[in-house]
Amino acid sequence: MPFKQITPMSAIENYTQKHIESVEQKVLNRLAYAGEAGVIEARTARTYKDQTGNLTSSIGYVVANNGNIFQVSSFEQVKSGSEGSTCGEAFAKEIAGKNSKGLVLNVVASMPYSKHVAAKGYNLLDSSEDKVIILAPQLMKQIGFTVK
Repeated sequence: MPFKQITPMSAIENYTQKHIESVEQKVLNRLAYAGEAGVIEARTARTYKDQTGNLTSSIGYVVANNGNIFQVSSFEQVKSGSEGSTCGEAFAKEIAGKNSKGLVLNVVASMPYSKHVAAKGYNLLDSSEDKVIILAPQLMKQIGFTVK
């Protein structure tokens, strides 16, 4: 017995596209949640002394979809670290534009001396990275992804 397609192909394509967009939205929301957790971890578990507040203020995240920014963290100012907040947000947006494919979460610390602080063995983003690596697969499982 042959099958006959009754549903128009355009309806099938529209349904599929809406489902893809829904899943993308869920993934982006969970990446933003993981980014927030990473920022909280980086700001609370730091082992360096931040005299001006700029380094801590420069810590934040950006979530992007194919280079289009979905969400940027607040880059809250700590102490008198307004320069850090400004640099952090600008750097996060710059990085989002460079990662032009896929759904991306970047957690950043963007003062020019950030890498020197990290190279001295201080916890700048180390525990934040660990937190996100553990949390992200758990969040993806919540929306039905199989994570190995």
